Amino acid sequence: MIGKKTYCRAGREETQGPDVYPENSFAEISTFCKANHIRLSDYVEQREGKQIWEFLQGIWEAMKYSIDEGLSVTGILESGLNVERKAKYLYHQGHVGESPETRENRIVSAYAFAVNEQNAAAGTVVTAPTCGGENTVLSSCFR
Repeated sequence: MIGKKTYCRAGREETQGPDVYPENSFAEISTFCKANHIRLSDYVEQREGKQIWEFLQGIWEAMKYSIDEGLSVTGILESGLNVERKAKYLYHQGHVGESPETRENRIVSAYAFAVNEQNAAAGTVVTAPTCGGENTVLSSCFR
């Protein structure tokens, strides 16, 4: 559980986590870190405990898996809407003379397509808060 926010897992009821963060905004957290001469990662570990790193490593591994799986598949998505997968094509579609910035944007876009396509195909997906989702800290759906 992270902070005092409401979050849920697919197919389960919402739960209320413990009040871990006394600060109410990133500005307050930043002020706290500066006043105490600590990094943001140190602040997180103080509030969450050392076990947060193992938890975050699991999320990172699931995210990488979702990207890798999405980049490895071609063809039509199984949704029945006849939508063709594009992530792998976009990832490999470099151009002669492509600037480093353009390449970076293309790769990031390919990763986003890969995860989006995994979601559409009911694959492994890890999501983060959306704009306006003030009560959502982390929602995850592992299928």
